[in-house]
Amino acid sequence: TDDGIFTLKGFRCDNSTTGAGTLAELIGEKAALARTEGTAKNYENTVKVLLKAYPDGLELKSVNLSTIGGFHDYLRRNGYSEASQNIFLSVVKASINYGIYKGYVKDSQYPFKRNAYEIDKITIPKGCKRDSNYLTREEVDALYGYLKEKRDRAVGCFLFSYLCGGINLADMLNLTYDDYYFDEGAFRFVREKIRNRTGQVTVIPVCDRMREVMGLSGLKEVKGGKVREVLSCGAGS
Repeated sequence: TDDGIFTLKGFRCDNSTTGAGTLAELIGEKAALARTEGTAKNYENTVKVLLKAYPDGLELKSVNLSTIGGFHDYLRRNGYSEASQNIFLSVVKASINYGIYKGYVKDSQYPFKRNAYEIDKITIPKGCKRDSNYLTREEVDALYGYLKEKRDRAVGCFLFSYLCGGINLADMLNLTYDDYYFDEGAFRFVREKIRNRTGQVTVIPVCDRMREVMGLSGLKEVKGGKVREVLSCGAGS
């Protein structure tokens, strides 16, 4: 922007024109087509990191296996996790695909592996597997014991989210003690991530352990109330 402040809004506006000359500009143009703010933020963050590796933004005519491989090496040398590498390289890959479609980039420049035979192309790291991050039953029980003793709301929120199948914070805070909760013994809601797309309803049955955690966390079953209203007011002991 004119005042020198780097913002997501300015980033999307400044890079929404056609005729990108650098990879950074191409990523910006692709970001303007993002369907969610989260996706656009990934594009913004990728540009920030790319400019550290290539301060000139990397001219599109120089995009190839060597330069994108150099960006991958930069990520590894500077300690970015495989999950972060996955995000940044996926953004680069999607942007280059878009550049090829628009005619900015030649197909022969494409640096990523397209099939099992292209062993000399870049393979995007998959990041850590979810199954390696599961808590054991003993660990969950230990957290529950700590919650019973300390009434620690942060632990309570974590356990509540865990028992809800890993519900994210935005959705958890919007859960409502509505008629469905009292009639069916379950929370019913639309995930924030897909609210403007499908509106698909998610239902989470409330088990006995969840009710215990809710009580220990200070959550009271008040008809029409929201989890947010309790967690934001200082109650919980």
